[in-house]
Amino acid sequence: DVLIVLAPKRVADLTWPQEVIDWAPELTYRLLTRDGWDWGDQEVLILNYEQIGKLVEMVKRTKRFPRAMMVLDECTCARSPRAKRMQTLRPLFKRSKFVYGLTGTPSPNGYLDLYGQFKWIMAGAEEESPLGTALDRFELEFFTRGRKKYAKPVFREEKRDELFRRLEPYFLAQKRSEYLDLPDIEYRDIEISFPRDLMAKYRELKKNLFITLDEGEVTALSAGVLVKKLLQFTSGKIYDEDRIVLDVHDLKAKAILKIKERPLLIARDFTHSRVPGAVAFDGSKDLIDRWNRKAVNMMIGHPRSMGIGLNLQKGGNTLVWHTPSYSLMDTQQTESRLHRTGQTKPVIVYRVIVKGTVDEAVIESLRAKDAGQNALMTALSYLRRQK
Repeated sequence: DVLIVLAPKRVADLTWPQEVIDWAPELTYRLLTRDGWDWGDQEVLILNYEQIGKLVEMVKRTKRFPRAMMVLDECTCARSPRAKRMQTLRPLFKRSKFVYGLTGTPSPNGYLDLYGQFKWIMAGAEEESPLGTALDRFELEFFTRGRKKYAKPVFREEKRDELFRRLEPYFLAQKRSEYLDLPDIEYRDIEISFPRDLMAKYRELKKNLFITLDEGEVTALSAGVLVKKLLQFTSGKIYDEDRIVLDVHDLKAKAILKIKERPLLIARDFTHSRVPGAVAFDGSKDLIDRWNRKAVNMMIGHPRSMGIGLNLQKGGNTLVWHTPSYSLMDTQQTESRLHRTGQTKPVIVYRVIVKGTVDEAVIESLRAKDAGQNALMTALSYLRRQK
């Protein structure tokens, strides 16, 4: 029997090999990108989602597919029911003994995300997916459609129990607190205030952006542009019309440097946001190893590059949000890099917030536990109410 693991690239290259060594050292593994595209005699084969085509080619070339269990790690990567690369895997799903999906955030943009994941996980099963075989019928049963052409379907809350009833036989869901002895996690907000002239510029930018927004249809795209532009301002730098970065302030960097805890993991949403002395996260094994040896004093990176599947808990217990994210998935995944098995100290999460700005609106959307477009619209509504 062979275990075939599909995972995001960095998780496949860095996390899974180490997990095999830590948890099942009696097993051997083969990282297909490094060790060559052949079956070998290892029990665990690891590849990333971008290499699905090569796996299918290997099966055709060798005319072989062993009794396999397939694992789709971070299976939200497979949430599109129309993904061509997943479609090419359908014959292999049908020949697999078991197929499992693993994720800590199964529905980052709402329950509609579940349909595609179950479609692929159940592709080789004798029974059909609990969510049906047609996306349109799933939407019709569990969602209401907006009147506007591109409106996102809205989940019908009265159908929640029915949805959970159907999923229950196929879904093992546990909160980490139920089966892991994790240390406490504490949130500390660092509030800073703009001086009067800077706040006047911020309000002028906000006013002009809302005028532009209100002249057209309010969509997730237009709302996202507005929120992102204001977050750039509160982060300290903005892009002009020619994509040139303009310095606005360095108040957040100064606030972060006053934090006493080290090592310090810093989450930023924009590449131009910098903190003096912080090493930029590049995803390399060398940098991750140095971090986990506590050889890096401060490390800064984007939540989506360092927030999924990586083990960073040995390097520190303090995270700071330079830029708050309205993405519930990004927030939960990033904080879980430190607050996870193997962490020996209480985790501290700092959030640097400019008072009276979009930063507070984003935090409000997170408090509401909204996801995806809902979080964006919650933030937008809160922004409108701010004076």
